[in-house]
Amino acid sequence: MSKSKNVERRKELTAVQHLKNWYHANEKLFWVVFLVFIAFSFGFTMAPQQLMEGFGGGVVIGKVFDEEVTREEFKIAGEELGSAARFVGVPFGEGGYSQWDYIVFQKEAARLDLVVSDEELGERVRNLYWGMKAMEGLDPSNSRSFQSEVQSEVERLREANQFNPKEYATLLKERFRIGNHQFFERALRNLIRVEKLKRYVEGSPAVAPEDVIDIYLRQDQFRKFSFFQIELDEARQGEIGAAFSEDDLREYYDENSQRFRFYTPEIKLDYVFIPGEYFEETVEVTDKEIQEKYEKIKNPRYKRTLDVDVGSSFELLSEDEQASQEDALFRPLAEVREEVVEELKADKSRTETAKLGRDLGKKLVPNKKGAVGVGAESEDPEVPSLEEIQKEYPFVEVGTTSWINSGNSREELGDYYSRRVQTMLTTATQNRSKSPEERKEITLFSNAVETQDKKGSVLYSAVKVRYPNETEFEDHLEDAREKLSLVKLMDEIEETADPLIRQVRDGEFDLAAAAEKLDGEKVHTTAFLGQADRINVPVEEEDEAEEGEKKDAKESSDSEEEDAPKTEPLKGDYVVKRQGFAIATVGDCKLARDEFNGQLFLVRFDDKSDPDVKELTDQRKSQILNSLRFDHRRDIFVKWHKDLWARARPSLAVYREPSSSLDEGAGAEGSQSAPEANAAQ
Repeated sequence: MSKSKNVERRKELTAVQHLKNWYHANEKLFWVVFLVFIAFSFGFTMAPQQLMEGFGGGVVIGKVFDEEVTREEFKIAGEELGSAARFVGVPFGEGGYSQWDYIVFQKEAARLDLVVSDEELGERVRNLYWGMKAMEGLDPSNSRSFQSEVQSEVERLREANQFNPKEYATLLKERFRIGNHQFFERALRNLIRVEKLKRYVEGSPAVAPEDVIDIYLRQDQFRKFSFFQIELDEARQGEIGAAFSEDDLREYYDENSQRFRFYTPEIKLDYVFIPGEYFEETVEVTDKEIQEKYEKIKNPRYKRTLDVDVGSSFELLSEDEQASQEDALFRPLAEVREEVVEELKADKSRTETAKLGRDLGKKLVPNKKGAVGVGAESEDPEVPSLEEIQKEYPFVEVGTTSWINSGNSREELGDYYSRRVQTMLTTATQNRSKSPEERKEITLFSNAVETQDKKGSVLYSAVKVRYPNETEFEDHLEDAREKLSLVKLMDEIEETADPLIRQVRDGEFDLAAAAEKLDGEKVHTTAFLGQADRINVPVEEEDEAEEGEKKDAKESSDSEEEDAPKTEPLKGDYVVKRQGFAIATVGDCKLARDEFNGQLFLVRFDDKSDPDVKELTDQRKSQILNSLRFDHRRDIFVKWHKDLWARARPSLAVYREPSSSLDEGAGAEGSQSAPEANAAQ
């Protein structure tokens, strides 16, 4: 090597050495500058956990019992829960335990040396296989017979101890979309271990005899109370709702997301109802039409029951003889004229209603551009609003439904329900399992159809559909406004009613006067009720004409049943009864809120009748004991669960705490305690 090259080499080494010396002398300064540079490059917007998302599954995302948990471990925990959690008795997911709970439980079970043997896992797998096998070829629509048949078939398979591994894997894939049964069985083993951990912690708590008697006295007593329903001012509710900002509604939505969950597809649509009675009152009929209608329906509608011989149909009769025989065979027109006219008007009314239904259908559900009979140069026709329809036809009834599903569509639509609604909901249900691109469009018919109760015809338009797990806050904006405004309105009423309730409680104010002051309905006083009894209230008064007809019918009837007062179950009887049984003192009273159905009641406790302890049967005692033990086990596990989290990760406050729904007590003031509710079931 030349001398010049050696000199250059020494200079290079000297520069590297100088750089190393500078780094060692200024290491802290170097890292400060480097971190500041990184922070500015990301605009101070990314948290450390977000930065870690760009790295692999080996990144540590937390610690449990001072043991590191990687992103890969956390991911596997989620996959195991998604695969097998539905087959065990410990709730995970919504309202239950989280992935972090699952990891903590697994590590605690390992520390306690809890294991699941191959025999235990095999028994659970075989039971699952027999259950899937038993359901093959059975119709689940008849729930009672379906369950009975499945149970019977499972018993048969268990006795035969049949198990086909290949068929078991196929059934898992077809029924539950589980393709890897080995992974599923590993997850199932881990979850069975969580079950064993839960049983180990809960043990078998003791129950004092006096606790059983106390529950018995509270559950089996009979109570009598008075109440009235407070009318909620819809206009005031609208004013309250209009004042909410979108941030207010979003906060309420986030805090009460469970109230906005739905599990089957829902639709919302416009309706136009054409009442049949309108045309019945306006159509005219002629004597000729009446005679023709009578001739059509007199046989067999008005045929007499005769004991006399009217002769052979082959005999030749004179006109007078023919008329005389017909008078003997059929009730004459003069006698049945009103019935014929009524039926003729009903026929004409249906015809006119159907004609108007078709005309409205052409406007509300027109053929769009490109449809058969519509030229390519034409534009989509303009659809009139419901207000415009009603302005043109003042006698029709129009409206827009709330979100409805198969379970509540009849009740929500009432007089405006027809089977066509169920057809739409069936299409929506079929669409649920398909991708958005594959879903069928819900068919709207351009003609009215007779309603279920045959009171008229109804036409549907402007249908919207929403599917479970596909909605965002924006889809529930108006729902949130309605629900939050209802809560705030009830708060207002409760604040106003509080001093009045105290006056009623102290005997300074009459309950009927309180009802009048609070815009309440009629005060109802119950008979003695048990917790399982329904509250029945008198049916609303009918109009005078209907009342007169019923009175005439009653006078002509000898039935004692007709003389009994007519009652119907109160829609809000559950919340009224629950609040009534929660009141301990005679004369006490409180507001009972049913926010779900939008009902508010003022309830006063009048009297109670305690059961005789001597009548406490062994069966009833066993039910209460089981209920109390269940409740005590739950309390033990909830306390242990909180202590476990404190031991497992006392410094990791950034992760989700144990679910509050599992740590809270029996609920709001006035509700049944958990032992009472469980024993009642």
